[in-house]
Amino acid sequence: MWDAPFFAPETDTLTYSDNSLTQASLSLPVYWVTGSALIAYNLQFIGAFLLSAVATHVLTWRLTFSHWAGFVAGVLFAFNPYQTLLSRSHLQTLSIGWWVVALAAIDTVAETRSRRGLAIAAIALLALNLASSYYLAYTPILTAFFAVWSLHRHARLRDLAAWRDLAICAAASTVPIVPILGRYLAMREALGYSRTIGELVDESVKLARVEAALGQHLARSDEQLAYYVAQAREVIELTLGAQQQLLEDLRRVSRGAALKSAA
Repeated sequence: MWDAPFFAPETDTLTYSDNSLTQASLSLPVYWVTGSALIAYNLQFIGAFLLSAVATHVLTWRLTFSHWAGFVAGVLFAFNPYQTLLSRSHLQTLSIGWWVVALAAIDTVAETRSRRGLAIAAIALLALNLASSYYLAYTPILTAFFAVWSLHRHARLRDLAAWRDLAICAAASTVPIVPILGRYLAMREALGYSRTIGELVDESVKLARVEAALGQHLARSDEQLAYYVAQAREVIELTLGAQQQLLEDLRRVSRGAALKSAA
């Protein structure tokens, strides 16, 4: 599995990138049925937006009891500029909807101790961890804060059973990925990669950088649109010119036939 078809003859090359096991697991049945990798990818791409929108709607409804608020939040979260411009070519970051599913399920567990909610939370967090190494690294602390806040919101902070349920959820979504993390850490050690705290701070995403990147993407989109419009205009002009030439040729043939018949 780890010997991906790139950077030959190197081995374990999949550790150079996201393994995308969640996307692969969901795409395999589609590929087996259709035989088309394009269809499998496109369904994943569209499904990522739908998952984000629906999950955000559910989470917002749980927090506000308003379907209108859920609808607005779902649309904004799923189709914000970061998703549609910066992440549209990165299926792993588009898969953030799994995190929202987990948050909604965690809030359900905090309120009702639902076993189904516990299972959904664990599966969604595991799917998130296997979908993107970015979210595996950056979301656990925020998830823990949200879980504590949910317990506080539902007056369950002193409920040891609720804490036990959340601990089970955390373990179920973390333990299966330990062997995978081991492969990544082993490759990092083998290549001698490391970063200082200062480098991590310098390379961290900042709002100013996001704003600048969005501006660049918008400008690039305008340039691409202008290019496509120019290409379309040229194609239309060539097509009209060819049609006009064809009509003139047909007229000449018709006049020639008429002269022959008159003679």
